[in-house]
Amino acid sequence: MRGLARFSIENSVAVNLFACVLLFGGLFFYFALPREIFPDVSYDKVAVTTTWPGTSPQDMERLVTLHIENAADALSGVKELSSESSEGRSVVTAELHAGEDLQRFVSDLRARVEALEELPEEVRSRYRPIVEEREGQFPVITLSLFGSAPERLMRDVAEEVKNDLLGLDGVNAVGVSGVRTPEIWIEIEPRALEAHGLLPRDIARLVGAKNLQEPVATLPTRDGELLLRMDGEVGLARELLELPVLDDPEGRTITLRDLGARIRDGFERPLTLGRYNGRPAMTLAITKDADGDAIEIADEVRAYAADLREGRRRVLPEGLSIGVSSDFSVYIRNRLEVLETSGIWGLGIVLVVLCFFLGVRIALMTVLGLPVAILGAVLGCALLGITMNMITMFAFIIVLGMLVDDAIVVVENVYRHAESGMPLRDAVIQGVGEVGWPVVATVTTTMAAFLPLAFMSGTMGKFIAAIPMVVSLTLFFSLIEALVVMPAHLAEWTHAKVHVPGARRGQRPWYEAVRRSYRRALETCLRWRYVTLSGAVGSLLLIGAAAAAFLKVELLGEIESKIFLVDLETESSSTIESTRAAVDELEAELLRLPDDELASVTSAAGIVFLDASKFDLGTNLGQLTVELREGIARERTNRQVMDDVRERLSARSADLQKLVVRQPPAGPGGPALEVEVHGSDPAVLAALSSEVAEFLAAQPGVRDLRSDLQLGKRELAIQLLDEGRRLGLDEADVASQLRGALEGERASRVRRGRDDIDVLVRFPERYRAQRETLREFRVQLPSGGYVPLERVAVLREERSPLRILRTQRERTVTLSADVDRARGNATEIAGRVERRFEGTEARHVGHRVELGGDKKEFDDSIRGVIPLAGIGLFLIYFILGALFRSYTQPLIVMAVIPFSLGAVLLGFLVSGESLSFLAVLGVVALSGVVVNDSLVLIDFVNQERRSGAPLALSLVRASTTRLRPILLTSLTTVGGLAPLAFFASGEAKFLAPMARAMVYGLSATTLLVLVIIPCLYLAREDLARALSARRSRPSASSTPQR
Repeated sequence: MRGLARFSIENSVAVNLFACVLLFGGLFFYFALPREIFPDVSYDKVAVTTTWPGTSPQDMERLVTLHIENAADALSGVKELSSESSEGRSVVTAELHAGEDLQRFVSDLRARVEALEELPEEVRSRYRPIVEEREGQFPVITLSLFGSAPERLMRDVAEEVKNDLLGLDGVNAVGVSGVRTPEIWIEIEPRALEAHGLLPRDIARLVGAKNLQEPVATLPTRDGELLLRMDGEVGLARELLELPVLDDPEGRTITLRDLGARIRDGFERPLTLGRYNGRPAMTLAITKDADGDAIEIADEVRAYAADLREGRRRVLPEGLSIGVSSDFSVYIRNRLEVLETSGIWGLGIVLVVLCFFLGVRIALMTVLGLPVAILGAVLGCALLGITMNMITMFAFIIVLGMLVDDAIVVVENVYRHAESGMPLRDAVIQGVGEVGWPVVATVTTTMAAFLPLAFMSGTMGKFIAAIPMVVSLTLFFSLIEALVVMPAHLAEWTHAKVHVPGARRGQRPWYEAVRRSYRRALETCLRWRYVTLSGAVGSLLLIGAAAAAFLKVELLGEIESKIFLVDLETESSSTIESTRAAVDELEAELLRLPDDELASVTSAAGIVFLDASKFDLGTNLGQLTVELREGIARERTNRQVMDDVRERLSARSADLQKLVVRQPPAGPGGPALEVEVHGSDPAVLAALSSEVAEFLAAQPGVRDLRSDLQLGKRELAIQLLDEGRRLGLDEADVASQLRGALEGERASRVRRGRDDIDVLVRFPERYRAQRETLREFRVQLPSGGYVPLERVAVLREERSPLRILRTQRERTVTLSADVDRARGNATEIAGRVERRFEGTEARHVGHRVELGGDKKEFDDSIRGVIPLAGIGLFLIYFILGALFRSYTQPLIVMAVIPFSLGAVLLGFLVSGESLSFLAVLGVVALSGVVVNDSLVLIDFVNQERRSGAPLALSLVRASTTRLRPILLTSLTTVGGLAPLAFFASGEAKFLAPMARAMVYGLSATTLLVLVIIPCLYLAREDLARALSARRSRPSASSTPQR
């Protein structure tokens, strides 16, 4: 390493130019990197969505879901298969094993689904299943177009706004909701059809044949090829009415007009109805592409909306306005600001500590290396495609205090030699040469602890993968700075005639007093080393026992959000209009919140968004999205406002089946509590799920309990009688006639402007809106005659489940709930559920109760971390063994790891916090950090011993020599993390447990390294001498006596 230091000093121009490349390159990419809330990760899930209006959940499962499940299960690479069948909708989701080719799987599954002959013909031709990757990206910003304008006009404006937004840089897609597709209805009286022996499908066939546009042939001519096509398109209602249907016995042509047909323009039946601050609305959700910057996109969209309102870009029609209903870029701004502020405060603390120990000039020289390391890492992030988000910012905060550790070791050693009177250039070469390899080892051991986390599987693994990458990049560039850049800068002080302050440490009397006190204490501990070690091990065992008994665990801590959701369910047979009325009532109550708290309320009937990619549809479902103003603008916290809203709305929820006030999911977490009941018998499933629900409801802190086992809409099951079969009817024919009359037969498509509009043939509204008309419905017989439906079939009222869920090819009921952390712990409650229902399979063969939610995620994540932690420990041992050329000395260095873990557990026990998964990751990362000081200490002990000093004296000399850098590295790392660990606010608070775990562990490391490691080293030598003496005794006794 002396050669490297000498090279740096003699080639300072090249070194400085290299540092400038890192600085300016990193600075450029810092402003160029895309900014987003969380990393854009793939969830390795593929969904097959099929819509078939008017189909019951049971029929969707039987006719669609099961067949698609078979197709997906036949492909390799499927980790878990799940499905949901609800009214008119089937969603089959395949989760793939890590490393599977997602795009290839999507292509293979699409081909298999398209080839499924078992699917009903109508599904294959008209309602084709959609196969696509399930993404988890929230919209960056959402606009609402609202007002009292006619729906058709509002729809046209929404389409124009969508096209404008798609033209903005970085915008990937704009999803428009609340927009209905226009339709043309040909409504014909059933008696008119019966009089001519016709059905709606016959009219549809005739209209389709007349309204035909398709290629015919290519004609080769002298002037070139000529394309021939049939153009029979009909686009006006007048022309449709004049379409000939058939000729009567007298040879007269009968048209649609003669049948009394009415042509009506309308829209498809609404699935959702949206409102914005109490007014009808259409919503435009803007998502970014991979390279888009969320903050810049949100700013551009806001500016665009402002231009629309003020008429600068285009004039909105009278009665229409546009507003921002949600802006997720605010999260990015707030979180980046919080983390940047934490970083600045942490840097300030680091600088103060260094000034206190080393003086201002040397402290500034040490800290000036930080920009090189950080901006070098930013440059590396840009090359690896890592974006600037909350996770990467958190990684920079984690590593901030560590960055100066290697610089401190180098500078302090140079400082020590300079204090002894050595010329500064020689002090630089000597100081770097002594600690160069230990510094390399400290950095690589820390990287060894972090890097395995980059290979953690599952959603959580992908979510945090940027942390080990960013930490390792930053540490690598800090090593380059400490060993290559800094020696050149230190040596240049001689030309500037800057002298190291003070000729001796005596000029800092407080430190000299601390050093003398430490020396006396260390000598005492070394004399009583076995008592010291026994006390440390005993304390560690006591802490472990206390943690096992009292420490609570959870997946993620509570996440603050200024947006919260209100989900509601009305009676399952409710129309969307009645659900809309219930939503309006709750919306009116929410709009009474104080103006300094409420920013906006957006509502929808017919849909409930569960997360970024998953939603439920139903005419009895509703959701309100409440956005609060920034925390500094209001007196109450988010949680207090939510509790107030929960209390206000509960008084208005008497007629509701369910009312839940919750925060939207952030990151990979789900419900705090989730219990799954699996089995094949619907009756047993219902009984078991009811038993689980009662047990959960009795647990303290459980709230907003919800189950997906609910009765759906009332159904009329039509059973064909023997009389109908004798007349030649079958179930398929009767179903087809009913569907055509009530839902409509698709006849053709006509072009109107930019829309291709479906033309449907059906009965008038009055025949479709009343239950009694079903009994009067006349079924056409194969012979051409007609009979009343009630003569050939029985109509029986039934109720099937609202939705049918399946996991791994068997039915599943999921119960989920949130937990008030002040009154209960989700993991503890999950443990009680596990114990209460562990014998379910023995009592009900083929049925079982399993845990999901936080407990399952936590257990899965821990199972994934354990082998990675083992790999990290082995890498640390390998590096230390190579450095010390010893099998046992690395064990002494690594002995600090379990003691630092005990310090973490003690910290969480004393503070009363739950141990979250992020805190566990902090412990894993800690294992690489805490060995750094002990590593350099052991290296100095070895150097002292090589100089011929006795062992005990070597330990005392090395420990007192390393006292200052050990104090510095511990205090700077703790200081860098402290603002985030204890003073984070808003959405950044959920990252605090990882920072706190590292602070607790590092705070204890100082005492552990300075006392326990020397005692262990001496105890190792005692053991080595004892073993050596034991081996030598037999050889002595075998010597012949004289």
